[in-house]
Amino acid sequence: MPVFPRSETNSLVYTHALDQDTMHIKEGPAVRLDLQLLSMAIDAQKKLAAQKYIVENKLLIVGFSASGTFSNRFAFLHPDKLLAVVSGAVNAFPKLPVNALNKQALP
Repeated sequence: MPVFPRSETNSLVYTHALDQDTMHIKEGPAVRLDLQLLSMAIDAQKKLAAQKYIVENKLLIVGFSASGTFSNRFAFLHPDKLLAVVSGAVNAFPKLPVNALNKQALP
């Protein structure tokens, strides 16, 4: 489970929720945290496979509160990389990968 620290100089950048400000970081260690997470997963998969462990190509990502928001947003950026997503207490606005719910169109 990776830990992405918050900015010491800009407390509005909410890295652990993969917010808009985080996605606009252009330089430094917090650039594209979603891609960093994918790189970490690929590295772990390779290391486990080298030790003869059976590993999935797709990820299960879990988060609660701000990390629930992270996992929810990550799922929209990289749906093809995921086996499943569990997002709890998704800070107010969960995103759903559907156009309608109970025959009601969603904006």
